[in-house]
Amino acid sequence: MKQKILVFVVIFTLINTGMVFANAAEPPSITIIVDGNVSDLKIEFVSGDKRQEAMVRHKAGETYFLMFFDMTFTTVEAIHITDGDVDYRLEMDNLSQYNNVFRLDYEKGILKSGKGILRSLKLISLRLFLTLIVEGGVFVLFGFRDDDSLKIFLAINLLTQGFLNIWINTMHPFEYYGIIFGLIFAEVIILSVEMAAFLKFMDEQGKGITAAYVVVANMASLIFGIFIIPSLAI
Repeated sequence: MKQKILVFVVIFTLINTGMVFANAAEPPSITIIVDGNVSDLKIEFVSGDKRQEAMVRHKAGETYFLMFFDMTFTTVEAIHITDGDVDYRLEMDNLSQYNNVFRLDYEKGILKSGKGILRSLKLISLRLFLTLIVEGGVFVLFGFRDDDSLKIFLAINLLTQGFLNIWINTMHPFEYYGIIFGLIFAEVIILSVEMAAFLKFMDEQGKGITAAYVVVANMASLIFGIFIIPSLAI
């Protein structure tokens, strides 16, 4: 009887199997950044006689063309660019990172490796400016008005938020989860540093109000960052 039950359980298990999906590490990739929200541009990745059309993503002011390597497409020799006015091929011989990032000026046919210093400085400055706007609004709401308080606010935030945004710039443009989790961890450190600095140097308001300001300001910028950063260029 026991053997019959065992056979029945095995058969029932085999019959009622299903497909299971599990998370895996993201495969190597190539990302090509193009200025503007271009809609007609098409990029194909070329390897021998094989071609793979790039996936297209848009963020504020930029268009991204992506390709993930797989077992049948393990290398890229060139890219083929077409739209209504251009049709040409550019060789790719400097793939050296797990996630490769390039900038393409498709009108001039120029492909450059990396995010670019000027682009990075622009985006770091933009994120820093937005953070200062958010935390500056909280700063005013908590009643800080003195010029010395403003100078301390700017000095501390330019230091802490500057380092944070430089770190964000090292991330891949589509590494959302890494950025968000890293942002939360970084804000804990920033909160500790700013709490010590503001309590030491800021004396316009009482210690309690100053401490409350630091907590509220950092929470506001964290929430703002979680919502706005995924839509911004990185």
